[in-house]
Amino acid sequence: MGAEIVRLLQPLGVEAAIQAITQREHQSGEKKRQIELALEQARYEATRVR
Repeated sequence: MGAEIVRLLQPLGVEAAIQAITQREHQSGEKKRQIELALEQARYEATRVR
Protein backbone atom coordinates (compact mmCIF):
# COMPACT_ATOMS: atom_id res chain seq x y z
CA MET A 1 0.00 0.00 0.00
CA GLY A 2 2.75 2.49 0.95
CA ALA A 3 4.70 1.78 -2.24
CA GLU A 4 1.54 2.37 -4.29
CA ILE A 5 1.03 5.77 -2.65
CA VAL A 6 4.63 6.73 -3.36
CA ARG A 7 4.23 5.55 -6.96
CA LEU A 8 1.11 7.68 -7.38
CA LEU A 9 2.54 10.79 -5.71
CA GLN A 10 5.96 10.71 -7.34
CA PRO A 11 4.81 12.32 -10.64
CA LEU A 12 3.23 15.13 -8.61
CA GLY A 13 6.56 15.79 -6.93
CA VAL A 14 8.31 15.90 -10.29
CA GLU A 15 5.66 18.28 -11.64
CA ALA A 16 6.02 20.53 -8.58
CA ALA A 17 9.79 20.59 -9.04
CA ILE A 18 9.42 21.51 -12.71
CA GLN A 19 7.00 24.29 -11.82
CA ALA A 20 9.37 25.62 -9.15
CA ILE A 21 12.26 25.66 -11.61
CA THR A 22 10.14 27.38 -14.25
CA GLN A 23 8.97 30.01 -11.76
CA ARG A 24 12.51 30.67 -10.59
CA GLU A 25 13.71 31.10 -14.18
CA HIS A 26 10.87 33.55 -14.80
CA GLN A 27 11.75 35.54 -11.68
CA SER A 28 15.39 35.54 -12.70
CA GLY A 29 14.43 36.86 -16.13
CA GLU A 30 12.34 39.62 -14.56
CA LYS A 31 15.21 40.59 -12.27
CA LYS A 32 17.58 40.75 -15.23
CA ARG A 33 15.12 42.96 -17.11
CA GLN A 34 14.87 45.33 -14.13
CA ILE A 35 18.67 45.62 -14.02
CA GLU A 36 18.78 46.28 -17.77
CA LEU A 37 16.16 49.03 -17.42
CA ALA A 38 18.02 50.62 -14.49
CA LEU A 39 21.24 50.58 -16.51
CA GLU A 40 19.48 52.11 -19.50
CA GLN A 41 18.03 54.83 -17.26
CA ALA A 42 21.47 55.56 -15.75
CA ARG A 43 23.02 55.84 -19.21
CA TYR A 44 20.26 58.19 -20.33
CA GLU A 45 20.70 60.39 -17.27
CA ALA A 46 24.48 60.40 -17.74
CA THR A 47 24.12 61.68 -21.33
CA ARG A 48 21.76 64.44 -20.16
CA VAL A 49 24.29 65.70 -17.61
CA ARG A 50 26.97 66.25 -20.25
